[in-house]
Amino acid sequence: MKYLFTLSSLLIAMLFSNAVWAADDWRLSSAGYGPLQPGMTAKQAESLLGSKLITASEGPPGSACTLMAVGQGHAGVTLMLQHGRITHIEANSPGIPTKSGVAVGDSSAKLKRLFGKQLEIEVHKYDEKGF
Repeated sequence: MKYLFTLSSLLIAMLFSNAVWAADDWRLSSAGYGPLQPGMTAKQAESLLGSKLITASEGPPGSACTLMAVGQGHAGVTLMLQHGRITHIEANSPGIPTKSGVAVGDSSAKLKRLFGKQLEIEVHKYDEKGF
C-alpha cells in the first residue's frame, strides 16, 4: 500500500510539474525564460506558458523565421522561431526580470552597481547615441 501511494504521488507530481510555475520563476536567464528553452517547439512553449502564441511577424520568404508574441500572461515576451524551434527569447517591455535582477528600462547606474567591472558598455549597433 505504501508503495502504491508513493508511486501515485510521484506520477501526480510529474504530470503537474510543468503546469504550475510561480510568477518569480518566469525570469530571463542565459538558459531561457522560466522553463522555456531554446530548441523547444511552439507547441511545447504554448503548453508551458498556458497561452497561445501569436505571429508578430514573418521573416523574408524562405527564411523559415517567425517572431511570436505570447497571447496572455507574459506581455512583452517575444520568441523567435526558426524551422519551428525557439532560437531566441526577448523581453521588450519593462518589468520582465532576469535572474540577475535587471529588467528592460533599468538605468545604466543600476547595471553598473549590480555587475561592476564585469559590465562592458559599447555603442549600440544601430543607434550611436544609445547603448
